[in-house]
Amino acid sequence: MADPLDISSDTGVSPRTGTEYTGIVEYLAMARRRWPIILVVVLLSAGYTLNSLRTERPQFRSRATVRLVDPSRAMAGNMADRSTNAEMPFSAGADPIQSQLQILQSEAVVSTAVDLSGLRVFPADNHPFVSQITDVDVSATAGNGSLDLAFGATSYTVGSGTQTGTAAYGASAEAGGVRITVASRPAIAATKLNVISKQDAMARILSDFKAVNRPKTDVIDVGYVGFDPNQATRVTNAMAQAYQVYNTTSAQQFSRRRRAFLEQQVRQADSVLSAANSVLISFRSVRMS
Repeated sequence: MADPLDISSDTGVSPRTGTEYTGIVEYLAMARRRWPIILVVVLLSAGYTLNSLRTERPQFRSRATVRLVDPSRAMAGNMADRSTNAEMPFSAGADPIQSQLQILQSEAVVSTAVDLSGLRVFPADNHPFVSQITDVDVSATAGNGSLDLAFGATSYTVGSGTQTGTAAYGASAEAGGVRITVASRPAIAATKLNVISKQDAMARILSDFKAVNRPKTDVIDVGYVGFDPNQATRVTNAMAQAYQVYNTTSAQQFSRRRRAFLEQQVRQADSVLSAANSVLISFRSVRMS
């Protein structure tokens, strides 16, 4: 006769036995016997983690916000309506926001940023790019190399190989085809910068630069990740400025093309009007005669 209190007969589940718990007991007993090995493994893992945290260089992210506008409409009014402009066709499925994102991350904009802000100059390893450097201009003929900056009480010195330039704070000093302006004395005594090729600078920026559109808006968040916070801020601001310059230049070119098109239409209308007037004059002369 079945036990009415035995629910296993109704559920089809067999009652648990003590053998199900023996596995855990055996593992604990093995751990007690092998505790020196386990302790060594834990200590090695902790040491490796701490050493990685101590030696790994921190990375810094700089962000800026860009709002998309139609500069051609702002400069030329409704006459610059891109949707009806035959010179700038768009497919029906084109996403203008994604198109601007591609432009923002294009080599054309990066090239402009490198030229505008002297981004061929990067801080050397373990040397900061001090925030007191307010302007960097790199000559097109400047070669790859390094710049040694020393900051004195009232002036600073820029050295590149055998060339040296000295200037008071707030003025520019030049060496090796690079002109640098330091606004005030930094807290450190010296730093070192590297001058790389334009292509290397563009590749480095593109690899760590990101642009993301905020959903359902015309706002884009741009950011750059680097090992130096001031350099990261410098690159981010330069990319935002270069994008504005690119849009302004494109709008000016569009406006010039539009003006040339309208002038051509006016000349054609004048020709048609002149021809119509000639026909009218001839017609009146015939009737009067």
